[in-house]
Formats: sequence, C-alpha cells, structure tokens
Amino acid sequence: MDNKYKALPFWSWNDELDEEELVRQIDWMNDSGIGGFFMHARGGLTTPYLGEKWFSCVEACLKRANELGMEAYAYDENGWPSGFVGGKLLEDIENHDAELLYEFGKYDPNSFVSYDISTDKLIRCTEGENCLNVYFRYSTSTADILNKDVVRKFINETHEQYKKHDIYGNLRGFFTDEPQYYRWGNSYTTVLPKYFKEHYNEDIKDRLGLLFVEKEGFRDFRYKYWKAMQDLMLNSFAKQIYDWCDSNGYKLTGHYVEEGSLSGQMLCCGGIMPFYEYEHIPGIDYLGRPLRSSLSPIQIGSVASQLGKKQILVETFAMTGWDCSPEELRRTAEYHYVTGINLLCYHLVPYSEIGQGKRDHPEHFSIHNPWVNSSFKDFNDYFTDLGEKLANSKEFVNVGVIYPIRSCYFNYKNQDAYNSVKDVEDSLTSTCEILNNLHIPFHILDETLLEEDGSVTSNKFNLNLISYDVVILPRIYTLSSNTARLLKEYVSNGGKVLLMDEKPTWKDGVPFEYDFLESNITLEEIKNSVPFDLSENRDLFITYRESELDGRKFFYIVNVGDETSASLNGKTLFFKRYESKFIYEDELKDDIKDNRKCI
Repeated sequence: MDNKYKALPFWSWNDELDEEELVRQIDWMNDSGIGGFFMHARGGLTTPYLGEKWFSCVEACLKRANELGMEAYAYDENGWPSGFVGGKLLEDIENHDAELLYEFGKYDPNSFVSYDISTDKLIRCTEGENCLNVYFRYSTSTADILNKDVVRKFINETHEQYKKHDIYGNLRGFFTDEPQYYRWGNSYTTVLPKYFKEHYNEDIKDRLGLLFVEKEGFRDFRYKYWKAMQDLMLNSFAKQIYDWCDSNGYKLTGHYVEEGSLSGQMLCCGGIMPFYEYEHIPGIDYLGRPLRSSLSPIQIGSVASQLGKKQILVETFAMTGWDCSPEELRRTAEYHYVTGINLLCYHLVPYSEIGQGKRDHPEHFSIHNPWVNSSFKDFNDYFTDLGEKLANSKEFVNVGVIYPIRSCYFNYKNQDAYNSVKDVEDSLTSTCEILNNLHIPFHILDETLLEEDGSVTSNKFNLNLISYDVVILPRIYTLSSNTARLLKEYVSNGGKVLLMDEKPTWKDGVPFEYDFLESNITLEEIKNSVPFDLSENRDLFITYRESELDGRKFFYIVNVGDETSASLNGKTLFFKRYESKFIYEDELKDDIKDNRKCI
C-alpha cells in the first residue's frame, strides 16, 4: 500500500504533553494502519504553545515518525482561523483585520467617510441631513491575512520556527485551517485603498458606500471590491505561504471555510476554487452525519483534475457523535471518495479525553472507542487501498459548468448572505443536482483559473489538463472579459453550450450583449455522450475511470441509501444498504453498449 493514501488524523494535543506518551500514541497509530498525523494544538492544552517544551515534544514526535516511516505534519495555529500565532500577532492592533459599519442620518464628522444619498448618485460629503455614514472598526480576535506584511509575520513566528526544529528533516508540511477575511461583518482591510489605486486608479472612498446602497455604478464597484478581496487573500495568504513551503521543501495542505456554498464563500474568501492551486494537497472539511448537497467535493475534485494534483484530503467525522457506527462512517467516507477525495483526515485522535477533550466534536478515534480497538486497522487499510486506486486513475468527464461566484458580487450583503445571492446559489445547486441525478460527470470551471489556464482548441473548451465537449451555464449575471472571449471562440468553432437560465447581460460588471451565446444542445444529448448508462437513482453516486497502472477501466458506485437496484449498461445491479461496488468494465463486457452517441 502507498503510504501517501494512509489516513492522516488531527492529533489533538489537548493537555500537558509528555514525550513518552506522545511516542506511545504514535506507535499505536502506526499499528492501526495510520500513515501520519497533524500535531494540532487544541482546547485543553497547558504546555505553552510554540515554547521550549512544545518544540521538544515536536522533535520527539519527528524522531519516532522518522523511525517508523510515518508522515508528520504541523498544524499551523493554536485554534483557528489560521494566522494569529496563538494570539501573539493580536498584541498589535494594526495586525487585526477590520470591518465596516454604516448608518443613515445626519452627517457624522467621526465617520470614516460619508455620502450624500439624496440623488441617484453617491456623492462624498462633509455636511448634510440625508447621509450614509460609513465607519471603520478593527476586529477583536482575528488577523488581517489580506495584508502581506501580517502574513509574513505569521510565517516568521510559526513556519520558520518549525523549520528550525526540523532536525531530522522529515517534517512533511503544514495544515492551515479555516483562513478567512472578516466574516462577522462587512469585511475590509487597510491595504484596499492602495490596491484600488494601483489596479483601478480609483480612490476607494469615492464609492465605498456603494457596498450598502444601490446607487449609480454599484454593480461595477462591488464587482471590483470583491474581486480585490479575493485577490488580496489569494496572493497575500495562500500564495505567500505556498511559495514559502514550496521553496523550503514542505507541503501545504488544509482547508478554508464555508466551502460548500456560494453565500458561505462570499462571507469568507470571495470564491474558494483558486485557493486550491496554492495547496500541494488541496483539502476540504465535511462535518456531521447527514450526506447533504454540497459544492465542496465537486469544486476541489475539479481543480485537482484540472491542475494535476493527485492527493485530495477531507477533514471528516467531526460532529458525528459517539453513537455513529462504523458502517455509517464507512458510508460517509465512501461518499467522499466517489466524489473525488482520496485521503482521510480524521477529526480526531485525542491525546487526552480529560475535561473538555471528551466533548470536542466527537466521534474520536482512540483506545477508548470499542470498535476502534477491534477493527480500526481493517478500516484504515480499506481506505488506503481505495484511495490509491482512485488517485492513480483518470475520470471520464466531458462537461464543464461555469462557476457563477462573481455574479454574487453584485447583490451580496453580509447580514443576509444566503438570501442576497439566493437566485445564483439555487440555480447552481439545481444544475449540479440535475447532472448528478442523471449520472452525468462534470467539473466546475472557475473564472480566475480560466484567466490563467483557459483555452479553446477546435471545439474543445480547455482548462489546463482537461478538455470539455460541453459547457453549461447556470444563472449568471456577469462573466469576465476572458471567459466571454473564450466562449465566443468556442461557440464559433462549433462548441456545445447549454444555458440553464437566461444568458448573462454584464461583462466585468459592465453591461454587455452576448449575441453569440445560445443553447445548442439538450440534456438528453449530453446524457447520450456519456460512455456508460446508469439508470437514474438519487441514492447512487458513480465515477467511471481508467487506471493509470494497468489501463483497465472501472466503475466505482456508492449507495448512500437503503437497499436498491439500478441498471448499468443493461446489467441489473443490486445494492444492500450503504453498499459500494468496484467493478471493472471488462467484467460487464457482454452487456456493454457499443453504440453510445458522441457529440
């Protein structure tokens, strides 16, 4: 088995640490089929974080991991979100991130900036009765990761310190957890004025109030604002840390936050998909027991395929509860794997179950859990083998769905995130559900990544390594100039497009006529282009792949519901509750249809 696909749990350091006990637990994890661990400071920790004893314990763990061939990673914070060095950076107020507040009424000389709102235009003012007053306020407990200088301090105080103590040279890398701009209010950063001047040649204060009122030019301003916020976080935090890790021989992994919805991403990052480019092992989290509709797996699976990233991690099993059965845990993990994941990060393996430790979002994986004592190695070995098979294969996908996150920029309001972007969010969710229910494999196409690596070859629409025969647009108000250009070239070359809603009417936040854009293919025709036929069944998820090891094509099908059946290429398959099937195509040879239509 390839050690790269063995589970890497959160190892919760949640008590006073003892080197001998840490080494004993590493031996137990190794005997249980676990491939490594994230050394993770959590609630209950009494050993000073990043202190002398902390790093003595880290060195002892690195030594034992090296002896056993296990992969040791550091978790980059004492808590989350990443970036504040356990509180050290918050000692300087200028390291804090910030928010904007606003009120209507008489001009307030104490405001950050004020506007006369008595006409259709927004006009800065220093007096008046009918005004919008905007106020600046630093946050209380989070660092400004949109500021490169603040992130550099974070790297110096965290990553550089681990590097000094990597005396065996076997620290594999770092897990970053839930980095975000200020999500609890109207997010702002002190580096925005400079960004607006350099990129747009604008004084941001001239139109800042358009975040809160819909006056002339508000769509253009909001488009620029949220694109700037995403770009600052992407380059200041994600890319800077990735580049440091890359140049120092470390891998970066972890996950951001609220990845599973457009409204959640607007709260935290302005669009998650470009951030996966700056992780060596891109990751998501998936909490709780219900298997809910979520964008997270398809987003990360799309980027990983497009950029050729083999390992894809999920932090999972948190909040499933002490009563969650191994069968249900297996179903959850298999759902992850059929949608593109191949590496499990268990939440969590506890150093201690003392005090609040036992209440830390269980289920936990330790000697205190009866089924873990009897069956944990078998569970781990199964998913190691499955992860290796899936990672070393290529999925059939010929459909790309344009990602509408920038259409959320127009109407997003922090205080009512979901409802403010509901029409765009619901259309994307509906599109994904329709494709899933018809068992049409698809990827999401992000516009930021298309700006870097998008192209058209004949009637193929390309994003780096993957070429698509069909492009689908859910409800989209605005496209970037680059995406509009690619689509125009693609359509003129005979490319196939399906509009799930009305066509866009804006480009880069400015009105634009898409006279070239019309549907020229149906869902039925798209379904007929898929080289397998699985009858519609909402409980079944399928991936059709070709092994890179032996060239054999196979189906991996997961039933997330009760007992059911379905027809695959004319052959009836029966599934027990939560059963999965791994089937090589040549095993169905007599039943395979050879007359599937091509576009």
